Amino acid sequence: MSSLSSDGPGIAEDQRGRVRERFYRIPGSAGHGCGLGLAIVSEIAEAHGAQFTLESAASGKGTRARVLF
Repeated sequence: MSSLSSDGPGIAEDQRGRVRERFYRIPGSAGHGCGLGLAIVSEIAEAHGAQFTLESAASGKGTRARVLF
């Protein structure tokens, strides 16, 4: 298992499925990305039979991304 946590604004639970879609960005989000990063992680995890999850960070602030092989 590998995980990464952030302490930023996080990803709301109702957006966690959408952010896995190619080119989707949360409305009003800051930054210059094009919405591909989490879609790429999701597809690679699926191709290798792994589970990719997004959840609230343990600190209660931010998001934790996990890939379980």
